[in-house]
Amino acid sequence: MEYERREEEEYDRAKELKQFDDSKTGVKGLIESGITSIPRFFIHPPESLPSTANIAAPPPVSNIISTIDLSGFESDRRSIIVDQIHDASSKLGLFQVINHGIPSETIDRTIAGIKAFNEQPPEIRMRHYSRDIGRSVSYSSNFDLYRSKAATWKDTITVRWGPNIDISEIPEICRSELVEWHRQVKQLGEMIMEMLSEGTRSEGCQIKHGEHWVDVHPVPNAIIINIGDLLQIISNETYRSIEHRVLAHRLRQPRISVAVFFNSNKKEDFYGPLPDLISPDKPALYRQFTLSEFLTKFFTRERDDKSLISNFRI
Repeated sequence: MEYERREEEEYDRAKELKQFDDSKTGVKGLIESGITSIPRFFIHPPESLPSTANIAAPPPVSNIISTIDLSGFESDRRSIIVDQIHDASSKLGLFQVINHGIPSETIDRTIAGIKAFNEQPPEIRMRHYSRDIGRSVSYSSNFDLYRSKAATWKDTITVRWGPNIDISEIPEICRSELVEWHRQVKQLGEMIMEMLSEGTRSEGCQIKHGEHWVDVHPVPNAIIINIGDLLQIISNETYRSIEHRVLAHRLRQPRISVAVFFNSNKKEDFYGPLPDLISPDKPALYRQFTLSEFLTKFFTRERDDKSLISNFRI
């Protein structure tokens, strides 16, 4: 017990976090330094670990996560696809799509470009390191590093696309790949949003399922669509946002994810449940707010805080 107390007194978490952040090389830098054990600030305290007591076995994955074929979305199949997307979005909030129009070569080149960026020497990567969420392009590790109970084993390069983005700020080693990826995935996102709107009948990894974490088994070249908190609010809970996570790879090979967040550029306009989705039987469940307020709360919350959406609930 005396040894444990002395070890606790000698451990300066704030100092270790700052040293890690000041290195500007992220998790990849730790690996490059030759560490033989995981730094303590990555390890969750017992109270933040999920309890597994009295939890029944999870249901079969095949019965949970839909894979939707988008081929023929401009033909008579459109109504079928709209219904499938509506069903998956309202029941779970996440689904996969195939035949989405993005060539497999584009996906492969995008992943290869991200991998190439992370495999550059640390002195090159660190030129892009920043915690400034106002920058168009930044590289960092754990946006909530100083607020979370434990850091996550990941590094992130973020590109905030918008009408005023300077393409030259994107690292040259992955610039053309990300520009093409953005062009393709933007078209897909707009198409999905159209069909989500039609599904409300309004004009104009792993996922948390109950008490279980359920694997999302990858389908070759499929794109995973996650509804997210903002769409749950705008749809007045017609569609669901689901908790999800990505596990660290058990092998030495890196796990690479290319995530795209679709948000409006009109950050000072007010958002809330669509008027068409409000009725005496189902009044508005959320208040009005600006996108600036939403994003500020998103980036300043702890990663373990799953109550972001409660900030806007009436």
